[in-house]
Amino acid sequence: MTLQERIDELEARVAELEHHASGSSAKTAGGLGVYEFGAALAIAISWTTQKSVLWAILYGILSWAYVLYYAYLHR
Repeated sequence: MTLQERIDELEARVAELEHHASGSSAKTAGGLGVYEFGAALAIAISWTTQKSVLWAILYGILSWAYVLYYAYLHR
């Protein structure tokens, strides 16, 4: 799977999450809550790098903390 295919897959997942999260109370302009977006992004990054469900769950709970940590280490 190429990098572009992975990006396209992640964008499709985010679009699907935006569609399903339309009932959430804390929304951004795009319709997805800030915490939920961070959790989804953390899970996607974790799964892409480690392929572990347990780590993906943990990083989903940590949400934006893991996203920022990952971005700092891989800049």
